[in-house]
Amino acid sequence: MELIVALLSIVFFAIARKNLPQAILILIALLPAYLLRATYFSIPTTLLELMIVSILIVSFKKLDPQYFPNKKILYAILAIIITSTIGIFTSSDTSAAFGIWKAYFIEPILLFFVIQNLISSKKLYTEKIFKALGYSAMFISVIAIIQWLTESGIPAPWDIELRVTSVFNYPNAVGLYLGPIATIAALKLFQKKSLFWLNVLFFSSSAIILAQSEAAVIAVLGSIFVFTLFKKPLRKYSIPAAIIIFAAIVLIPTIKEPVISKITLQDYSGQVRLSQWSETFEMLKTKPFFGAGLSGYQEALKPHHKSTHYEIFQYPHNIFLNTLSEIGIFGLLSFIALIVLFLQIIKHDENKLITQKHIAAFALLEMFIHGLVDVPYFKNDLSVITWILFAMICVNNYERK
Repeated sequence: MELIVALLSIVFFAIARKNLPQAILILIALLPAYLLRATYFSIPTTLLELMIVSILIVSFKKLDPQYFPNKKILYAILAIIITSTIGIFTSSDTSAAFGIWKAYFIEPILLFFVIQNLISSKKLYTEKIFKALGYSAMFISVIAIIQWLTESGIPAPWDIELRVTSVFNYPNAVGLYLGPIATIAALKLFQKKSLFWLNVLFFSSSAIILAQSEAAVIAVLGSIFVFTLFKKPLRKYSIPAAIIIFAAIVLIPTIKEPVISKITLQDYSGQVRLSQWSETFEMLKTKPFFGAGLSGYQEALKPHHKSTHYEIFQYPHNIFLNTLSEIGIFGLLSFIALIVLFLQIIKHDENKLITQKHIAAFALLEMFIHGLVDVPYFKNDLSVITWILFAMICVNNYERK
């Protein structure tokens, strides 16, 4: 594997030197490349990481400082870098924490600056970035659908329930990856009729359903519904539809019972999460400022883990608790400050049409909704997607000006 990863990295570096924007689009289309892992000189890495490093090296002297974000955004990003760095030293496993730090924070943030700068200088277009994500979603979805049709290639224990995993190790990863892209596809169709985006939406939605990722289904539908509330022509359809669905849930017992059980977290997965969250709160009481540190959650939770019939997961499966556990209260506040700044950019946009900025924002909303019960950031591909969407919101501000 080391030889294959090395050769692919060399080829990608050559592409980046020749055509940096094209290399970025290839990287975006191949975000699951982090699954190809290798170790060089006792240092573990992934193909995705080496691709990002290639882009950073090539773009080092090509970025124009005039296109960088404003100072408030820079300060918020700097705060995230500082709090994540502190997370290395507060962790019980410094080596693992360093790997998380560079893969989930430093590399995606540096890539954010590259993408934001290139689009601002008109060397890279947001439409092409969205399409690269669309091609990636099609690839992931087709593999998932083939797994379901052939009933093969699904790792245990997911093969028993026939929950597809595509190239990933578990079904929820399919929903986490495809959810924001399915949202993008739906909004692109609102923006303009397109066979490409119709296919992306169909295949992505199919794969999410076949993975039985209920949280992803709710997050996609929820983000699209919120979007329609901001668009008056769509409101007259979405609000009545929501009322009909709500009435069906309330009045039809066969629908009401499972839905209420799911919403109130009374089913098995809900009980697991309630147990996780309760124990995480107890752990955070002992580490109120800096949390458990990067990759330190499992070890820190052990003294507070009373529900031994549930395993200790890698993260607490809640976007707020995930962040608090990994980079502490100051890290969470830094992310909130950054999001508030981006919301101000969106709020001051006078364009009432569906812009690329709106689409990126609602894709992030999908990730937030899904993150209420899962882990939508602390994963190689998802952290990169997050910062790509951040960059597109930030860049669109310059395009408007």
